[in-house]
Amino acid sequence: MGAFIAFLDAPADQRLSLVTAMAEDYSPARDPYRQIRHAIRCGRRMGKDELAMQGVLDSCARRWKQHYQEIAEGWLRYVASCGSDTITDLPTGRWHTCDLAVKVTPDLAVRRADGSYDAIKLYMKAEPPTSQAAGATLWLLQQAMTQCFRGARPVLLDVRRSTPHTTLPGRAGFQTWLESEAASLAHLQQRRPAA
Repeated sequence: MGAFIAFLDAPADQRLSLVTAMAEDYSPARDPYRQIRHAIRCGRRMGKDELAMQGVLDSCARRWKQHYQEIAEGWLRYVASCGSDTITDLPTGRWHTCDLAVKVTPDLAVRRADGSYDAIKLYMKAEPPTSQAAGATLWLLQQAMTQCFRGARPVLLDVRRSTPHTTLPGRAGFQTWLESEAASLAHLQQRRPAA
């Protein structure tokens, strides 16, 4: 889902290079937020959020220290308002168009005071998500929710700023626009130059 959202947000003149980069074999080592995402999930699982954040800050690469510090502070502010009941292993759902399948996996689900759950996708980049990216993420989560966590409310959490995004796009034609963007991505993937 992250690659598709990046494609949606990319200027037209950068899309082909983005598609070329997507074609490279995936390696978790290239995900700069993998370590702190794992620490967030472990902290929730153990009920020791502060300890998990301190552990990841102590062990992260020096160049990521400031980024991780901001993420850890934002996470601890957010999680202070959450209950302890958290699900950290959620299945992957898929959103399909005729041209593309997008994998959709919430990072975790947190129980709210009323007993319902928020299925949360963590956003950790330095700049806030664009309204387009937030809307598309929430819409895709909503479409896959029956496969991931039936009845949960989709949430995109801007972790650094402790800001949950929950408003689904209301504009007419949003699904059509997303499907046309998926067709564009699929077309570029088929036509990209061989490496």
